[in-house]
Amino acid sequence: MVAFADTSFLASLYLEEATSKAADEALGSKQQPLPLTPLAHLELRNAFNRAIQRQRITPAERDALWQDVESDIASGFLVPTPVASADLHARARTLKAEGNRRRPPARVSKRFFSACDPGDKTKARR
Repeated sequence: MVAFADTSFLASLYLEEATSKAADEALGSKQQPLPLTPLAHLELRNAFNRAIQRQRITPAERDALWQDVESDIASGFLVPTPVASADLHARARTLKAEGNRRRPPARVSKRFFSACDPGDKTKARR
């Protein structure tokens, strides 16, 4: 099974958030590689820019955070991972229909990505 981190989880790793401690604990000491989808990449950049708008960080701090993201990509901690969006949306609709909106996001993500075909590199697997 592949671990998956949504944008709020990723933002908690880079920005000082109320959920940062929980994100660090969830990640643990192993720090297995995390897929970074194109949408999560874009949303993470937006989260950093929103932190500037809310005067939580400066543009220079945002640039330093983005360098950290780029370093994490280069080191293999974050793995750019393409996702076939039609499959992604179809699976999300299925999970919603199954009533999984009440489950914690990590459990939904595990079920979502474990259902993807491991041999298909266009899906959310590394």
